[in-house]
Amino acid sequence: MLQMISSKVTIMHYKNKMKFVNKIILGILLASFITSSLSVNSTTVSPDHPMIEEVLTEGENTYTIKNDGSNFSFHGVTSGENANWYVLKFQTSTQVKIDELTVKYTYRNEDYPGVDWWGYAITNLTWTRWHAYTLEFLNESERFFHFQSGPFNFTYNHLDTLNKNHSRTANWRNFGNPAGTWYLICYDGPSVQSKIEVYFNITGNVEFLSTTEGNSTTVLLPEDFLGNANVKIGTKLVGVLNGKKTINVNHTFLCLHYSFSSWGFERLRYTSPSGMSGNLNYFFWDKSRYRLPDTPDCIVGEAGTWHFTLDALLVGGIFNNWPPAYGISLLYADIMLP
Repeated sequence: MLQMISSKVTIMHYKNKMKFVNKIILGILLASFITSSLSVNSTTVSPDHPMIEEVLTEGENTYTIKNDGSNFSFHGVTSGENANWYVLKFQTSTQVKIDELTVKYTYRNEDYPGVDWWGYAITNLTWTRWHAYTLEFLNESERFFHFQSGPFNFTYNHLDTLNKNHSRTANWRNFGNPAGTWYLICYDGPSVQSKIEVYFNITGNVEFLSTTEGNSTTVLLPEDFLGNANVKIGTKLVGVLNGKKTINVNHTFLCLHYSFSSWGFERLRYTSPSGMSGNLNYFFWDKSRYRLPDTPDCIVGEAGTWHFTLDALLVGGIFNNWPPAYGISLLYADIMLP
């Protein structure tokens, strides 16, 4: 099953000039139907309904649930050494108010291409609300060329990899959520070590049911979609002609997309295991991004083999390198729901 939502995009950037290398740190906030804040909203306990606290254990996972009859809170933390996604299943009989969702991410990347994501999604498998950050280190000296025609192929790879530790806290508050059975999915990565800690406060009738965790988050960049031609020249140019990528999923497929550039276009076509197809179509003109109708930024779908085809030509800022030819950044995970 596929979800389609619109997003608001805010760009934050920082430039750090190094010897022989200019690195641009690009942070992107992707928000869908949500008000975000960095302040904490506390839960008030009614004197007429004393707080009830339960400590529950599922396998190696232990989490705490509190409620006073109208305010419910959940606190859970992953137990694995590299748990880069964490899922809480909950159920509501009426619409509820999510007072606060605070997530702490502590993770380490090794030999990764300088792009990582962190955020959350709330889904009932037919409708999804999500909010994410992605940070990319772009090196102006990077080069990648790949050409294929019949039996002839050539690849030149001069791309950097990094090792970094990250500790981040994100907070979202004061938004409604409809009645039904829902899955809160918190994620970061890619990572070799990861711990996710979740604080979730809700006003309304809610039942917290169970949790799962795992370590399957992966990030794909334009050079991961090998085609007839792939070109990457620092922050100036990204091109892909008929790039292909196949993803095998054993459980539930979560896929998030972002791209940005000064000029150009990007078209990502996909086919689900059941044969349903779709397109993600973007045009970039004078540092603005335009998305065609029926273009999803988020896909939640079934297990099986997913096929992707990418065509793109992106040109970065000509005079001041901003915005860079960022290109596609696609995060996906194989999620085992509770």
